[in-house]
Amino acid sequence: AGLAVQTTLDLDMQNLAQQIVRENVDALRGSYNLNNAALLALKPGTSEVLVMVGSADYNNAAIGGQVNVTLRQRQPGSAIKPVVYATALENGLISPATLLWDLPVRYPTEVGQDYRPNNYDQRFRGPVTVRTALANSLNVPTVKLFDGIETSAFITVANNMGISSFDASRMESYGLSTALGGQEVSLYDLTAAYHTLANGGRFVEPTPIRQVTTSDGQRVQIAPQRPPVQAISPETAFLITDIISDN
Repeated sequence: AGLAVQTTLDLDMQNLAQQIVRENVDALRGSYNLNNAALLALKPGTSEVLVMVGSADYNNAAIGGQVNVTLRQRQPGSAIKPVVYATALENGLISPATLLWDLPVRYPTEVGQDYRPNNYDQRFRGPVTVRTALANSLNVPTVKLFDGIETSAFITVANNMGISSFDASRMESYGLSTALGGQEVSLYDLTAAYHTLANGGRFVEPTPIRQVTTSDGQRVQIAPQRPPVQAISPETAFLITDIISDN
């Protein structure tokens, strides 16, 4: 009887993305022992999947080539920081001009070994604005900011923006390293969260399907898994987007 499924993939972009993934893995393999990568692109506004490259080489079993890495959970590193700052903005704790302290700090842990966050360049800059801290991806001010927000608020904002893997029932596991990407997310969810920023704070469920029709041409209605929702305010989305557009 047959259904005709029209996907949202842009074939030219998909081919280019596959080339980009292969070239970058080849270029970085020697320096970083890197052997795989994934790439996902969503269309602003509709959240349609334009590109999904799940691995560098589908036919290479040595790298798990037939695993779609865009759907597998990995540590996002500093890519999670905009969600941290968005949470603080949403809760009225900061503005882009708020001062944060980029100075050495230590946090006692249950295992008896202090947690001492550091910046990527091992430098401390003293008082910095929120804009400077986020635009330059500074670790220490971000950890201090995360320490001052409610974990439940962060998880709620992350969930609303599209990160489904963060779980409020496990709040005790979301320590300070969460602010630097210690909790795993999928590239699919993380890209959805960035799309929310690009979409004025409005979450739209990503979709790879444009339409489905029956053999006699009747269109089949497919509802999104989650309805669109204003995840964060347009003001917060604008400020975060503006800051991460800085040089």
